[in-house]
Amino acid sequence: MIGEAVRLAANRLRANALRSMLTVIGLVIGVGAVVTLVAVGNGSAADVNDQFSRLGANTLTVMGGRGFGAGVAGTAGSNQTLTLEDARLIERLDSVAAAAPVVQSQQTVTSGATSVQATVKGTTVAIQQVENLTLAGGAFFSRFAEEHGLKLAVLGASLAADLGLDARSAVGTTLDVGAERYLVVGVLRASGQGPQSQDDSLLVPLDAIKGRLVSSDPSVNQIRVAAKPEAAGRYRSDVTTTLRTSHELGAGDDNDFITLDPTTLIEASEASSTNFTRLITAIAAISLIVGGIGVANVMLVAVRERIREIGIRRAIGARRRDIVAQFLTEATVLSIIGGLLGVAAGLALALALPNLTDQRTIVSYPAAALALGISALVGIVAGLGPANQAATLDPATALRHE
Repeated sequence: MIGEAVRLAANRLRANALRSMLTVIGLVIGVGAVVTLVAVGNGSAADVNDQFSRLGANTLTVMGGRGFGAGVAGTAGSNQTLTLEDARLIERLDSVAAAAPVVQSQQTVTSGATSVQATVKGTTVAIQQVENLTLAGGAFFSRFAEEHGLKLAVLGASLAADLGLDARSAVGTTLDVGAERYLVVGVLRASGQGPQSQDDSLLVPLDAIKGRLVSSDPSVNQIRVAAKPEAAGRYRSDVTTTLRTSHELGAGDDNDFITLDPTTLIEASEASSTNFTRLITAIAAISLIVGGIGVANVMLVAVRERIREIGIRRAIGARRRDIVAQFLTEATVLSIIGGLLGVAAGLALALALPNLTDQRTIVSYPAAALALGISALVGIVAGLGPANQAATLDPATALRHE
């Protein structure tokens, strides 16, 4: 009986191919949008998590100012309050493996005839350990260069490319940085864009930037801190206590510094991405509802067109449930066809997007299966009304219908 009902439904849909196709389009758009948008949402969430993960599992960023939640300790406001002495105090903590102060300045960096606006960061060799920096060519500046303020530089991968240099050709070249000249000793391997990416930066010894590109006693923009593995659970509180003591803050005073913890930032970003994915999926699901309305309209029209056929079937012994099954099967077949085409279109678009744009996508096959199931359910619900209307027709009246 089921196979016969499906065969009759398929024949009826083929007989009205154009109308069936137009009805299916709404479902295709709805299901395809759900599949594609979930893939885009998953890809965006993965990108954000990757960026935050590059901060390091047991690292902390301390900045001057006052934060505002989501892994940021402090309150609203902004000011430069960190000093080089703060960095030295943090580095002496027994829970800290390394601490690297960063003093930065925006400068024009010139190589030959090419000039680029870039961030120049004065720091220590500890930055290499904290951020796990790897080199594509050359070497990192040494502690000797740091102690003597030698004008050496390490290029970020993107900055080197912007200057027309590569890992080999850059090493040994001299760059004009503002009014100063620095010798390139190394080029970093690309790490990808992220909150702490050094790809667009020029790293120089801290004493090589002081009194040259910044004042001789500059404020520290940030301090990057790495925990000892056995002290990952307490190093943040140790850093906070040390800075509060150093800044002579009372028990009731707010922190005048911000601590950025990658773990809490990742958790906040995951929650935000999940909510965003749910929102865009709900918006896309509206198309499914519109598609269901289209199915209901088509089935109502089909009932009106086939009143005489219904009368003949009832007259030769068809029961009410047979009529309901006939029209309900047609609605379900129509919805499943639309759902399958929508899933195919959504998967194709989700897989093609990374090749057409910079958007990363991660296909969720459970979401595709759920969208297909909802599409079938929409067809059943949309077909119930017209099917029941067809089943309640009086056979005698139906046979007399012109």
